[in-house]
Amino acid sequence: MRRLFLECVVGVVALLPILLGVSVAEAQSSVEASANVSWTPPLNDVNGNALAGSANAVTSYNVYASTTPLTAVPATPLATVTAPATTVSGSVPATVGATLYVYVTACNPLGCSGLSVAGTKVITAPAAPPGVPTNVTITLTITPAP
Repeated sequence: MRRLFLECVVGVVALLPILLGVSVAEAQSSVEASANVSWTPPLNDVNGNALAGSANAVTSYNVYASTTPLTAVPATPLATVTAPATTVSGSVPATVGATLYVYVTACNPLGCSGLSVAGTKVITAPAAPPGVPTNVTITLTITPAP
């Protein structure tokens, strides 16, 4: 009887990856991170002149996201936002436990600023259904056929 019980438990545990389609670690490590990003527009150009109402006014913003700190402006932004808007929403693939760094540059017809100071967030595990039940047991009573 004990051997039959152990074989059933081992069989159920061996089937878990097949039933789930992926391991629990894989299911929880990669996520799609949705982010709402906002920023305060610059008041002056790099020479200290007021931007409001000037020919140097901001016309757009480029938003960059990375899981490592950036030291230079990447070639391609995650999003471009037309001024005067100062918010954007989007999603990026991420790993639970990683830090997401988001940067913004301000642009006008003469060019774009350098990277802003990074906004950062640590990616946390999303809400999820409960874990898989464990210690499933089967008790059999065998009765001889009449």
